[in-house]
Parts: sequence; structure tokens; C-alpha cells
Amino acid sequence: MSDFDRIISEHCIRLYSLSVFTIDDCNKGIVLNRRFLGKLNLEATWMEETLDAAGARKNERWFPFREGVSAIKLFSSVAYDVLHVKNSFPYYNLIKRENNFEDDVEIVLDELYAGLKKATDYVIKRAKNCGLHRDGMLIDGSEFSDIVVSAVLDEDRKLRHIENPGKSLIYLSTEFMNLKSEITIFNKLTTLEKDEYKNYIPDCVSEETLRLVLVRFHNLQSLYDTYLSESDIESVDKRLKILRGHISFIYHMLKSATDFSHYYERHILPRKTSIFFKSLLPVKEDRFLEITIGFFMNYFLEYFNGATELCKDVINSYAEIGEMDVPIPAYRGFHVRPSTLVSKIINYYGGQVKMVMNGVEYNPSTPLELFRVNEEINAIKRVKLFEMVHKDKLDQMELCELLKVLEKKDEVVIYNSDPEYRAISAGETHQEYLKGAFAYLLASGKIDIKMNITVKFIGDKRSLDDIKLLSESGYGEDKFGNNISLPKKLSYLKS
Repeated sequence: MSDFDRIISEHCIRLYSLSVFTIDDCNKGIVLNRRFLGKLNLEATWMEETLDAAGARKNERWFPFREGVSAIKLFSSVAYDVLHVKNSFPYYNLIKRENNFEDDVEIVLDELYAGLKKATDYVIKRAKNCGLHRDGMLIDGSEFSDIVVSAVLDEDRKLRHIENPGKSLIYLSTEFMNLKSEITIFNKLTTLEKDEYKNYIPDCVSEETLRLVLVRFHNLQSLYDTYLSESDIESVDKRLKILRGHISFIYHMLKSATDFSHYYERHILPRKTSIFFKSLLPVKEDRFLEITIGFFMNYFLEYFNGATELCKDVINSYAEIGEMDVPIPAYRGFHVRPSTLVSKIINYYGGQVKMVMNGVEYNPSTPLELFRVNEEINAIKRVKLFEMVHKDKLDQMELCELLKVLEKKDEVVIYNSDPEYRAISAGETHQEYLKGAFAYLLASGKIDIKMNITVKFIGDKRSLDDIKLLSESGYGEDKFGNNISLPKKLSYLKS
């Protein structure tokens, strides 16, 4: 026996013994216990790191053993997290949904246990092949039994007072909602059939993509625990713990999805045709994908979408309300680009904002509503232009000549050097013809009428401040509609 074999044999005894304990069905209740799974994961993690340091990945003899250890590491870690979610589910205070999560989590736990059994059985066999077989050590199952505490400690710690909780609450809720743009790529998963899952890993669901989102939710957890946990506002506003429960639930589902994606990309995809790996694969590939997408990802998405309305409610409860008047965009009013940018600002912050023009309220969080405003603006411009033409007695001039006169008077902007329009119809007065021409040329963007028109925004001051900054920057356009750069504070609009 080489020095390496002897060292691994000595230090593998604990992992080997825990593996022998795992494959006995009589021990299922103990194996599916976080204390046991934590210990098993610790031993597997340590052994994997030791083997990797010695170069086991590139060694024909030790690589299969190392792969078995890696499978134990994965399944013990994921089972640990899923158990946590199962035990915590009644206390998360999640918004009620029509689903079968409590039944599904039991099914997944059974499959994780079966996968863990297969992985540990494989490691036991590979240990013998590597000369590591020994009798092992006796595992006392009582060592991993749950601690039963009948006493309930007094809640006598003084809650910390937060002077301005609204600021942290609004920031937390806004950050939660803004993750929607990052997970849009996953929305298609909820409509897939099971046989389609294999087409979406790793092109859609990948370890890299999931880990980036996972970090964001971990940051949300930290933000809440740092600034809001155990505070007086938390005891008063029950929505806070509900939001915290959603963040925690989503984080753990994402973490398990990330771990499964890592294993699929690193261990299953590259070795699907390997004979030895087929004997190891803890869960059949199709079911592995179903658990990853159908369970972890779908429940993550379901509860994320359910919590977005809660975030909006929280934001609107604590948001500072203001109002302001801003000029309409110089180029063609609220057409596609400025309307989209205004809507993005409002949706970024999540607070309620309304636009008022001529006593009519609009919802500027959607571009279509702003297009409606533009129709009103164009109507005002058409009336004003015709009144001015009639007042100056220019309403008998030919259209092209009239437009040139108005351009010199700085009353209109001509974007098309030859703004063609149909010929006058039989029975149509010249004034009627001009009204039709103005409406057509204005709607088609060939001309614009200069007017100092303003609209009023009322709502979340954060949105209003950025809309004001946007208006001061020409709504991202110059007077001819060419895109211009926006201030750094509005860089989020580029996404």
C-alpha cells in the first residue's frame, strides 16, 4: 500500500462508515436528518478536496471513487437544503398559492434519499476497488437525533428602534422587484413539457446564470437581516416577515437548482456515454432535469411572482409622494422611445405614479397609456396650428408654401424636406384640406408643431426625480429624434 493509499484509507473511515449506514433502509429516518446530512456532507467535501489536491481527477484508478464522493457531496447538500425548506415552509408565511408543494417536497426528498443511497453504495464498492475496504466504525444513530426542547424562552430582548424604516424597506422591495428583469429568461420554463427540459440546460438554466441571481437574493437576505430584523417596525408591519419568508424560500430553491445545474454540467453532460458513470448516476437523467426545472425552478418562479405585488404594496405604503410639471418631449411628444424610458423609470422603482393632462389621469407605467397622451397632445397642436394660420390669414396658401412660412416663423419643424400629401378632393374646402394635412403630417412624424406643453406627474418622488432628470436630458433624444446619452444616474435604463 502506497503512502497515499494509507493516508486516504485512514481518513476515509468516517465517510465509509456513514455511507454503510446510509444504504440501510432502516436508517432512512436518521439519514434524512440535517445533523446526519451535515456530517455526511462535511466528510464528502473534505475527501473531495483531498483527492483533488492529489490529482485524482486525472488518475484512472481514483477518478471513479472521486466522482462517487462528489455525488454524495451534492445529494447530501441539496437534501439538507430541501429539508430546511420543508421544515420552514409553515413559518415562511408565504402568500397562499394553488399548488402541491407540500406533497411535491416529500416526493423530491424520497428521490434525493434514493440518489444518496445509490451514491454511497457506489463509493463503498469503489473504496474496495481502491484498497480502502475495512470494517469501518460503528455509527450510533442517536448521535443524529433531533434535539427536543420543551421549554420556550422568554422574548425579553428589546427591539431595536429604526428611525427611518421606510428608506430600507423601499430599497429592499425595489431591489426584489428589479430582479424580475434578470429572471425573465426563466419564465418560459413554466410552460414546458417534461420532455423539453433537456433542451434548456445549460442554454437557459446554467450554473453561471443561476449563481448570479442567487447572489442577488443572498444580498437581499443580508440587507433585511442587517437593517430590519428584530426591529420595532418588523413587529408592527406583518408584511415584512412575509417578504423575508419569500426571500428565504426563493434563495434555498435557487441554491438547490444551482447545485443540481453544476452537477449536470460538470458531471452528467460530459460523461453521459461513460459505462462507469451510468452505474453511478444517482437519479435518472430525465428525473434529474424534472427536479431541477419542474420543482426547484418552477416553485422559485411561482413564489417570486407572488411576492412582487406585496413589494409594490410595501413601496406605496412608505414612499414619499410628490408632484411636478415637466415639458413634453421636443421631438414628436411621447412617441416610442421617451414613453418606454418613462415607463422603465416607474417600473424600476415600483411605486405608484400617475400623469395628469387637461384634468385627465393616465397610467405612465405602461407605454401604451403614454401613446394615448400623445394623441391628446397632437390634437392640441393641430387646433393651435390651424387657429394661428386662420388668425394670420394664411389659410388660403398652398400647403408646401404655407409650411415654409411657418418654418421661418419658427412655428413648425419640418423633418421631411418634401412632406407630400394628397391633392385636394372634390367638394372639400381648403380649410378642411389643411386640417387633414396637418393631422396626417403630424401623426406620420413629417412635421411637428412647436408648443410649450407640460404634463403633471404625481407619485413616488424617486420616480419623479428621475423623470425630471430624463426630461432635462431631452428624454434621450435631440430635437431631431437622434439618440443622445443619458446621465449616469439613469444607466439602469439601458437594460
